[in-house]
Order: sequence, then structure tokens, then C-alpha cells
Amino acid sequence: MKTTTVLKYGILPAIIACMLCLTACDTRTAEQKTQAAMAKKGGLTLTLEASTAELTDSVFTLLSARVQNYGVKYAGVRMTDDGQICAELPGITDDEQTERVCTLLQAVGALEFRETYTLAELLPALSQLNSTDSILHYISLYTNADGTPIEGPAVGLVQIADTAAVSAILASEHIRQLLPTDIQFGWSASVMNYEFYELIALRGKPCITSANIKQVEAGTDRKTMPHISITLDEQGTKALHAMSLANMDRCIAILVDGAVYMYPRVVSEIREGKCELAGNLTYEQTADLANVLDNGPLPASVRIIEQTTVNPK
Repeated sequence: MKTTTVLKYGILPAIIACMLCLTACDTRTAEQKTQAAMAKKGGLTLTLEASTAELTDSVFTLLSARVQNYGVKYAGVRMTDDGQICAELPGITDDEQTERVCTLLQAVGALEFRETYTLAELLPALSQLNSTDSILHYISLYTNADGTPIEGPAVGLVQIADTAAVSAILASEHIRQLLPTDIQFGWSASVMNYEFYELIALRGKPCITSANIKQVEAGTDRKTMPHISITLDEQGTKALHAMSLANMDRCIAILVDGAVYMYPRVVSEIREGKCELAGNLTYEQTADLANVLDNGPLPASVRIIEQTTVNPK
């Protein structure tokens, strides 16, 4: 009976004590754990540089949060002796994962809500532009069979190879004189039919920015379409309400880093400061975009100056 009592009541505490001892005995620093994991699993090492040296510390803090939220065990971010940022992610070795991480760390994460123009409002000016710059040679306009414009802020489709030419034409001084003074153009975040971007007509300055974000949640449940739920602060809620009243039956464009993710039509007054960002996003892209928005935008852009992949041993 005494032996049974020991087995019943003594083994589990002993195992727990042993585990606690092993945990306590692991005195390695976080950097040492990262290096050990890299040596065992291989992984991706990125050296990044902030465009403004004085903001490197702030950039470092935000990138560290992004890497932590990405969910790679023993991943680490550290400052190098020469003031650059080094990110090490054990186990990231294939091209798809590498591209995903590079996109995550280089994204600025600037959110904007913008008012828009409609194609109908711009078609006379675009036709005039075509007589001098042949801009419509590059754009497949969103028009009906009878030539009337389809309602909305999307001007049309432009082949990927022609986007630079169209942007240059629209930015030229004599073209700007023929267009509304507060107009800007943006490209869709997603590629359409594998070879086109949508050209979107934007109006005025951003009404809502990243500074108005209160909370971000990624909807990555496989039972639903991937989306990002954004809750705005009090100022952003008031701004969205005002936008809805001023743009009834018009579209509001939602951009991240200058790319248009969606342009929903306002069909009713929006009193709550909540919205969902959706589109042609994968579950992984949704999670990464939510990661970027939730931690706030980078105060300065970053670029990768060195990239190394080490295969597992």
C-alpha cells in the first residue's frame, strides 16, 4: 500500500519538479535561443535599414512586434553594431514564406479612407486628354455596351506593364491642369485576371488615417471569407459618420500604403465606427495585414539591404 501511495501521489509532483528544474536551468538569452534554432532548423536572416536614421529605434520596436505576432518560435529582432536592424526567423526557408516575411517587414502600414470621383465625372476630361496623350490607349474603360460609364470610382483596367506610363501621363503638369485640382489616382491592391490593375479616382485628402485605429482583428476563420475588422476611435467614428452623410450612394475608398483594397458604396448613414476590410485576400495575407495595421504604421520606410537563407542541417 505504501508503494501504491507513492506511485499515486509522488510521481506527478516529481515530474513537474523536474520540468521546472529543466526550465530554470535554461539560462540562455533570447538571442542564444534564436541562434540555436537557426543552427538546427535553418532559417531566414534579413538586415533592414530605416530611411531616416533618427527613427531607427521606433522602427525597431514596431518590427519586433510584427515578428513576434507572426508566430515563429524563437524568432528574434536585434540591433546591429552599425545601427541596422537584423531579423532572424528559424524555419523560414522556402520562397513563399520568405516573400511573405519580406512583404510584412517592409510594409509601412498607412491606412486611409478617401472620398472618390466617379468615371462619369471624369470622362469628358479623359477624352480631352486622349487627343493629346493617347491615355485611353492604355486604359480599358469601365463602360457599358452603349459607351456610358459604369457608376463608380474605378476608371478602368490597365495592364501591369503599362501602369508606369499611365502614372507618368496623369502626373504631368499640363494634364493636371485639365483635371480637378484635388484629384489623385490609386491602383488596386489586387491584380485582376492575373495581368491588370484597376485605376481608381480619389478625391481630396484622407478623412481617416491609421491614427484613428482603436482595434484591429483578423477574420481568418476558414468557415468565413478572410476579412479584417477595424474599430475606430471617437474622432474616426465621427469622421466616418460625416463621410457617410456627405457621400450617400457614392463610394469610399480604403487604402493601405497607397493601394486601394476596396471602395464600398455608402447606402445608409454609418453611426458606428466599425468597418470590415475585405477583398481578394488569402487568409495569410489577411493575418499579415491585420498584424501591420494593429501595431501602427512605421514612422519611416525600410528596405532590405541583405537577405540570407540557411537550409536546415
